[in-house]
This record gives sequence, C-alpha cells and structure tokens, in this order.
Amino acid sequence: MKGAPQGGSYDYIIVGNGAAGTSALRSLRSVDQAGSAAVVSAEPWPAYNRVSLAVYVAGEKTREELFTTNRSFYEDMGADTLLGRPAVHWDPRERLITLDDGVVLRYGKILVASGASPVFPAVPGLDGEGVAGLRCLADADALKEWTRRSERAVILGGGLVSLQTAEALSGMGLGVDLVVSSPNLLSRLLLPQAAEVLEGRFRDLGLRIHTGRDAVEFHRGADGTLTGVTLSDGSLLPCQVAVVGKGTTPNLSFALESGLPADCGIVVNDRLAAEPGGAFAAGDAAMAPDFVTGVPSANATWLNAVEQGKTAGLNMAGADVRYLGGVGANFDEFCGLPLTSFGLTAPREKDPGYRVYEFFDPKIPVYRRLVFQIGDGAGQGCLPAGGVAGGGRHAASSTPVARVAGAVLLGEVGDAGVLYQFFRGRHSVDLPNDPADLPGARRGARVERDSGAGDPGPWLAGRRLGPHDLPAWRFR
Repeated sequence: MKGAPQGGSYDYIIVGNGAAGTSALRSLRSVDQAGSAAVVSAEPWPAYNRVSLAVYVAGEKTREELFTTNRSFYEDMGADTLLGRPAVHWDPRERLITLDDGVVLRYGKILVASGASPVFPAVPGLDGEGVAGLRCLADADALKEWTRRSERAVILGGGLVSLQTAEALSGMGLGVDLVVSSPNLLSRLLLPQAAEVLEGRFRDLGLRIHTGRDAVEFHRGADGTLTGVTLSDGSLLPCQVAVVGKGTTPNLSFALESGLPADCGIVVNDRLAAEPGGAFAAGDAAMAPDFVTGVPSANATWLNAVEQGKTAGLNMAGADVRYLGGVGANFDEFCGLPLTSFGLTAPREKDPGYRVYEFFDPKIPVYRRLVFQIGDGAGQGCLPAGGVAGGGRHAASSTPVARVAGAVLLGEVGDAGVLYQFFRGRHSVDLPNDPADLPGARRGARVERDSGAGDPGPWLAGRRLGPHDLPAWRFR
C-alpha cells in the first residue's frame, strides 16, 4: 500500500469504508485491475461490521472479530487508503474532493458511500460524556467503557437498533429504561397488541418501557457525569449512560455545496449513478429506486449497501449493470422471539393499489402481516398455492392478480424464505376466496370474516378462530 499522497489524481475515489464502499472496491477490481483507486474515510480503521456493534458492547464479540477487512485487503485491491481523513468539500463538476487537511484530489469517477450518523435531539444536557449513538466503532468503544462503571442505562428510541442495544445492555446486568415517543415498540411494523407481546418479553428481562414519552433534559453532576434523564411526563430516570436511537442522517456535509439534491441522500438511477457524470452513490448516502415502488428511497440496511456498492463498482469500471431496487429487510430476534420484515410493510391507508392481511394470536404468540400489490403493477398470470404457474384451481379465476409487496412475521418465521422468494421473484398470485390458499398457508384452516370488511380477512390462520380472538384477522 502506497503512502497517502499530498494531492494527486485517481481514476476512482471511494468516499466511505463500510459495506457499500468495500463491496464497490471488490466489484470494481473484478472489471478493472489497472485503474488507480483510493479509499477516503473519516474513520481510521479498516472496514468493520456495524451490525454487530451492540454484541461487541455486550462482550459477546471481541473488537478484532468486528473487522471484515484488514490493511492487506486494500493492498490486494491496489487501493491507497486515506483513513481518518474525512472529506470536507466536493466539487462534482470539476471532479475534485477536498480533505480536512486541505489536500485536494482529482478523480475520474467517485462513489459517495459515506454512511450515516445518529440524529441527536436538541435536549439540554445531552452533549457530554455518557451519551452516544451506536453507529460507529468509536461509539461502541465509548459505550463499552462507560457501561463498565454504570448501573442503569436509558435508551431513546423504539426501533430495531434500540431494541438490540436494550437487550444487550440488560444482558450485561444493567437496569435499562427504554423511552419511546410512539405509542408502542416498532410502531411501523406491529399492531399495538402484537407490540405488547414483545414489550412483555422485554419486561420479563427487567426492562422498564416508557411509551408516548420523550426526553426533555439530561442531568449531570458537578464533574459532568450523567446522572439521569427527565421525561416529558415529568418522571426522572436515574442513569449513568444513555444511548440515542432516534434515526439517522446521511454523512453528506461535504456535499452541501455540490449542487446535488442531498437532503436525505443523493438521488441515483438504477445504475447507482447521479448527475453530473462520474458520480455514483450507495448505502446510507444514496436514495436509490425502491424494489416495490420504484421511487428513490433510503433503504438503509447492510444487504442493500453491499448490493448497491457492488452495482456501483461494476458500473464505475465500465460495465452496464442495473440495480433491481432497494428492499427494507430485517431478520432479527428479540428475547427469543424471531422477527422478519421486508418490502413495503405499511402502505398508505385505503390505497387501492394494495391489500393488507393481518393475523395475531397472543397465545402462540404470532403476528403476521402480508401486503399485496394488486392491479396493473402486479404483473400478469398467477402462481397458485401449489407453486406451479398456470395451474391449480385459481389459475382461471376472476380474482385480482396480485404480488407480494411486503411482510412482517413475528414469532413464527419458518416460511419467511418462501415468502421472500415470492417477493423477490415478483411472482404473481391470485387472491383467493379461501385465505388458506395463499402462498405458505396451512391447510384445513377455517377463518372468520372480519365483520367490517365484507371480505375474507385472515391469512395463514393455522387454527379455528372464534369471536373470542380479539383482535384476530383484519382486512383493509
């Protein structure tokens, strides 16, 4: 690996050293082994797995186990590394990038894969030791040190990362307060009744959950150490460490004067290319076409970042590869309860282009939501329950042709792979009169109709439902 230059020119510059950036470097080199390349990153370390930061804080992984590359990786890829040297200005028309030490680099093509940072609310006392997000290794290192001398932790936010962090810190023996501004955990994925099941699991671990509330003040001692958090209802939660999980914003401060729209990410086409020429974006920094809607969207997951980086790298090197679209997909487990979600899980209310089937049984426990895209956008033909296109008793029916647009599965996820293949394969299905004929359904299930819908509501019931099952299936 060559030493970092004091200025110069490269055929390729990759800004960012995460999943998208390293994936792009690999795919670029599969096409062009000769072009000069450099990796620019605000962080000083080789690439690592951000998804595992919570388990690292909990001591379930060592620091070394987080790294997905080492220094020799960049040498093998023939790339200079400018690590710990963030970009501060970008001129896409002149194809120049400026680093924090004033060094200006010229490029032929650039990939912006600079990731994202936590959004911190404007709350008095928040700034200072003991409060962090959990987006980077520096955050995790700090939290690991702070938790060693802490008894209680407050976590702000009820999303997936916050839940992972809450479970990890609880497993370390800390008392944990989870503060969620929405009415329930994972409000975009779960019915309130299903969220109650998950909340019950967390309470069994000793967590205290505060929904419908926000932090309004962080309290500190005379030496600046964190002592507690006051909530919007006036309650005071003692703590020595706090983790903020209130969303993220892309790391694009260096692009503010670029002339590119970059409020929520750089808008790219299906080649991951942006205007003007020579610029590409991937990962958290990109607004790429969504797999279901085709609308530029931020689908900030590890798998999307890898696939976007791969596509961008190939196209930067001269290939012509099309990105199929980003998918919001998560495969998690909380307190022994598996959770899978993918695709469009919450279409707009009463949108005629979608139908949503839901089922909930707290006794099993299981919650399932399946979203169908219907009408012209769903394609032609059908794939009946037997899985053979063009056959089966629904092949010639007049029921609407539909496509799986998204799903949420909590508790029972054994058929998640089947549903995901229907989804990614864009297979068409008929929406039958008997919900047991939907893909992956259990046979012999009888389901009550939803009293207000006039259509079969339940899907994948798997048992006989009665009026006592409230809520059971809902169709909208």
